[in-house]
Amino acid sequence: GAVNMPQQPVATASWNSALSVEQITADVIYVNIGSHLAASGRFTAPIAGTYWYSFTGMSGSAGNHLSIRLYKNNTGLSNDLTAYTDDETYAHATSFGYITLAANDYLEFRNMLTTLHTSYGTINFALVA
Repeated sequence: GAVNMPQQPVATASWNSALSVEQITADVIYVNIGSHLAASGRFTAPIAGTYWYSFTGMSGSAGNHLSIRLYKNNTGLSNDLTAYTDDETYAHATSFGYITLAANDYLEFRNMLTTLHTSYGTINFALVA
């Protein structure tokens, strides 16, 4: 059968200000093929498929824990998908993987514990199959 991947949705973004607890925004969008990533940080799947996601970031000040959780349709996913670290200096965290989405499902990363650093971090989404 034919594979339907309209414009091969791909998005990469970061932020240009310190982000407090909760929503991780996409203030600086580098790639947004198909415009499925909103400035709010919400990525909406245009079609059903397998999507790749990733987060990388750093705490905004020394001595903080950093916990980033992936949400699907406003429901937090398993702690197995949470990036967590504790560091005496600046905490760094990375989370990535694959997830099956239906058309119009949406993903968001949320910051659970501390302020994120202004300059260091990205969120990424892509349809892979």
